Amino acid sequence: MRVVAAPIAAPIAAPAVVCACLLGAGGCSGDDRLEVVLPPAQDASGGDAARSPDAIRFTEPFLALLPGTSREVGVEVSPAGAYPLRLSLSETSSDASLDRSEVVTAADGRASFVLSAPSQPAVFAVTATGGDTATALPVSVSGAGFATLDIVPIYDGKRDVPYWAASVHAGATCSTLGSLPPPDGPLLGESLTGNPRIEGVPIGPSLAVTVRAAWAIGGCKDAPGLVADSLATIEISASDVPLALAETDLVLGLGVGASRPWEEAASAVGAAIESALLGGAEDDVEALLDSMQLALPTPTARAGFATNRAEGQWDDALRGALGASAGSAIRAAAADWISAGAARLSGPGVLEGRLTAEGSTFVLGLGPLLGVPAEDAGLPARVDEAVSWTSEPGDTVLLGATFAWCPSRLFGAVAVDPAKQAVAGAEDVPTALAIVVDCAGVGAALEALATGDVAPGCATGCAEALCVEAVAAMWSRALAATPDGSATWTLGATATTRVDERARPSGFEGTWVGTLAVGALVVDVGGELSASTPPG
Repeated sequence: MRVVAAPIAAPIAAPAVVCACLLGAGGCSGDDRLEVVLPPAQDASGGDAARSPDAIRFTEPFLALLPGTSREVGVEVSPAGAYPLRLSLSETSSDASLDRSEVVTAADGRASFVLSAPSQPAVFAVTATGGDTATALPVSVSGAGFATLDIVPIYDGKRDVPYWAASVHAGATCSTLGSLPPPDGPLLGESLTGNPRIEGVPIGPSLAVTVRAAWAIGGCKDAPGLVADSLATIEISASDVPLALAETDLVLGLGVGASRPWEEAASAVGAAIESALLGGAEDDVEALLDSMQLALPTPTARAGFATNRAEGQWDDALRGALGASAGSAIRAAAADWISAGAARLSGPGVLEGRLTAEGSTFVLGLGPLLGVPAEDAGLPARVDEAVSWTSEPGDTVLLGATFAWCPSRLFGAVAVDPAKQAVAGAEDVPTALAIVVDCAGVGAALEALATGDVAPGCATGCAEALCVEAVAAMWSRALAATPDGSATWTLGATATTRVDERARPSGFEGTWVGTLAVGALVVDVGGELSASTPPG
C-alpha cells in the first residue's frame, strides 16, 4: 500500500488551519509528494477491504492546532462514491482522539470527522485508509506558536542524491530514533534541487530533525530552541547508510584475460582423458573394439563377438583397413578439439553468474560457461559454503569464492563447437568422433571379416550402429576422467559498487583474480568482472 503524505509549506502566523504544500523553493504537485509504504488495508473481519478508491485526500493538507481544541476535518475520494474509510492516529498522537474510527463517504465522495488535539504539544498524523489506498494528514499542536525550518544537508560522499527529504519528530531526540536513515516524522518537506523546508514546527517539545536522500543517505540533529513565527536554518551532517548486503541480488559477468591458464589446465588433465578413452587398451582400434563388445546387449552376444574377433584377428585387420593413423585417431581428434575449446576461454562474459543473499549467507549461482549450462560444464550450479561478500567504507565491496570443478567435463563441453566446425554434419563430439573413425567403414570391414553375423543377433548394418554407440561410450568415460571435487577454482574481486535508493549494491565494473588448481598444477587466472541488477 502506498501512502502519500502531503508536503507542507506556507508561513504560519498563528495556531490555525493552514493549507499549502511545498517542494523546496518551487511549487508543488501530486507527483512530487513524499511517499510512505504502509501494510495493505483490511476490513473489520481481518480480510482485505472490499472497496478501494483510486485516491484519498484530505481537504486540508496540514493542520496546526492549539492543545485541547477540536477541529472538523474533511476527506474525499475519487472516483466519487460511497467508500468505507478507516481512521487512525499515529503513535505520537499522545491523548488526541477522533470522534469515530470509520466514515463512509457520500455519493459525492466526501465525508468528515472531528479531531480533538492532545493536551500537550505534539506532532502526529491522521491516516484515512480505504482498501489498499491510504493518505496521511500531518498535524502539529502547540500553545506557544510555530516556526519554520530550512534544512541544509551537509554531505561529502559519492552517492547520487535524487532528492532531499526532511522531517520533524516531536518529543524525541536523535539518540532515541536510532537507525540510519532515521524514520520520517509526521511533518515532512522535500526538495529535488535545493534545501527542504518544513513549516508548522511546534514550539515547546524537544525536536529531532532528520534528513535523507532516498534511503541511502541520512542524518539527524536535535533542534535548538526555536522562536515562534521565525525561520531557522539547521545544518545536518548526512552520511552513507551502510550497504544493504543482506538484500544483494546481482547478475555477474566474468571475463578471462588470457586463455593460457585454461590451456595449461587442459594439458594437465589430458593424460587422464587419454587414458579414459583407451580404457586399458593399447591403441584406439583395440579400445573401439572393446567398447563395441561391451555395448552388445547380452552375454551371449558379447561372447560371440569376442570369439569372432579372436578367430578373425579383427584388431590387426581393422588397423590395416583403417590405415596407420587409426591407432590414435580418436585421441588425436579429441585432444585437438579440447585444445581449441580451451583457447576460447578468454575475453568478456566467459562465465555468467548471480550473487544473492539468503538470510545471513550469500549464494553464488553459476550460469552458462560460453553458453554451456554450468552442470554440463563441470561447474556447480550453486555455491553457498565458500562465498564471502563484504563491504568497506566508500562503497567498496569484496567478493570471494572457492568451488570444485571437473576439468574433463569442462573441457569436453567447450570442445563441442570446435568438433562441429571441424567435422561436417556432426551434432556433438561423439558424432564427430564416429565420423572421424569412419564407423561406416568399420562396420563394413567387420561384416566382411565375419563368417556369419558379427555377433549373435547383430546382423547386417548392426556393426556400424554398434561402432557409433561404442564411440559415445568412450567419450562418456573421457568426460568422467577427473571426478567432481578433484580440482578447485578460487576467485576474489574488489570494486566500488553503485548503490540504489535503498543502499543495495546495484552494480560495478572491476577485475578479479584467482587460481585454477588441477592436481599439483596451480595456475593464476583473472579478468574483468561486471555486475548489474537483474532485468525486470
